Amino acid sequence: MRYRNKDKREINKFDQELGYAIWMGGLSLTYVKGILCQDEIRRIYHKTGEPDTYFSMPGYVTVKGKKVKGYLTTNNDGVYEFRVYVNEKNSYLITGIKNNVTTLFN
Repeated sequence: MRYRNKDKREINKFDQELGYAIWMGGLSLTYVKGILCQDEIRRIYHKTGEPDTYFSMPGYVTVKGKKVKGYLTTNNDGVYEFRVYVNEKNSYLITGIKNNVTTLFN
């Protein structure tokens, strides 16, 4: 599913561009340009579903033309970060781990 992300845009203090959709309940974050991935590279995050918890929002980033699934979260400073679902297809593009049985903790 593709979420609207052009209803409102802003830049946070960490130089990340945030895209929001306006829903019945207010603003919903759907896009982050400059999200920090586990390999320390900044990419563009796209939301794919509603969050299952307060701290994680499912989505994907694109690496070498392939979608890598994971979730958006924040670190202690408030920087948006992307964490990979390690058991998903293409997760090795960020984690570097070809054996998808391995769990990655940072």
